[in-house]
Amino acid sequence: MVERRRLREALKQVHYDKGALEAELAERRMGDPSAPTTELRTIGEGGEPV
Repeated sequence: MVERRRLREALKQVHYDKGALEAELAERRMGDPSAPTTELRTIGEGGEPV
């Protein structure tokens, strides 16, 4: 009985750790939200001579 409880708790921890790792992976796939971005404009839109 004690062994089952220990194994159940270990399994819960594994599921928790897996969820945390998946969340971290998803965050890393999104990239750095604080990174500078580039605004693309067509030629002539920003005051450049056409």
